[in-house]
Amino acid sequence: DDDLSQSKMAKLCITYQIYTGHGLQTATVSWFPPTLTWEDSGYNWLEWMEHDEAFFQKWLDSIFNDNAQPLTRKQWRDKIHGWRQARNLIDN
Repeated sequence: DDDLSQSKMAKLCITYQIYTGHGLQTATVSWFPPTLTWEDSGYNWLEWMEHDEAFFQKWLDSIFNDNAQPLTRKQWRDKIHGWRQARNLIDN
């Protein structure tokens, strides 16, 4: 079985539960896109593409230069949604 559990994927994405500042309310944030968010984005082609690598390298540079912070699922969706339209055109 090559599939990773959601728990293992969360560890790979470096996922945290943080307090939002509104009482005991928490939010889930991660340094890398959650699996389902990635799979639903336009970056999820059948293989790793140049734009995937460019995105990944740019994001790592931002992290290492202290210009990034962990994002919520919605923030990730907003950040990586742009390529989906192109993929849909090709798939249809």
